[in-house]
Amino acid sequence: MHRRTVVDVATGGVHHQFSSPRDPDDEPARNHTSARSYDKALVRSLAEGQASGTYLVINLPAALSWSELRFSPFGCVPKKNTDPQEEARLIHDMSYPGEMSTNASSTPTDLPDLAFESVRRIAQRIEDLTRRYPLRPVKMLKGDVKTAFRLIPVAPSLAAHFAGSCGDLAIIDMALPFGWTGSPAHYGAFGGAISFLVARESPSSLDPSECDDEPFFSFVWVDDHILLEVDRDNRLILA
Repeated sequence: MHRRTVVDVATGGVHHQFSSPRDPDDEPARNHTSARSYDKALVRSLAEGQASGTYLVINLPAALSWSELRFSPFGCVPKKNTDPQEEARLIHDMSYPGEMSTNASSTPTDLPDLAFESVRRIAQRIEDLTRRYPLRPVKMLKGDVKTAFRLIPVAPSLAAHFAGSCGDLAIIDMALPFGWTGSPAHYGAFGGAISFLVARESPSSLDPSECDDEPFFSFVWVDDHILLEVDRDNRLILA
């Protein structure tokens, strides 16, 4: 369904045509109180992003001299079972400031279609397997793609709308940020591709010695992927 989108993004990053583009900013947006309160966690997250290549970090005066960047504030949300002073989830708030924000000027019709499957399909799968294999256990494996949005690169023209700051440094987001309205739809194209590839496979396609050619069940919800199979032969291991 989104094959062309996936190929285009893989080769040139995510592009976006804004309906009412913001003018470049002449000063950075002030970060939210949460980012200032958890400043150590903020710096750590930004450093990790710089090391992985998802953040471009530049001297702020030099970045402002380009007259190309649109700044949005950073915020931090505590992670479960972690010290928020050491580690927190970084949010790039592109809904600020209101009608002048990057989110408000984004174009919904320029985003990939985002259609989530109903969880009813999972219930139907359980009922089907229970009916077909009444004496065998049915098992589910759930996993999420770690930092899913951060795996999707954006084009330089879009990255110019994803700027933030920390002290005297400008931070330019080179990957889909947590906070942009278009991130779920663009990742959805890749999540759907993963699910499509899984559903094409079967035990026999992965292991020629297997006779089971029934395709695997694959369900995706944003960045959560679910396998749901009956425990027989090597089906669970191969799934």
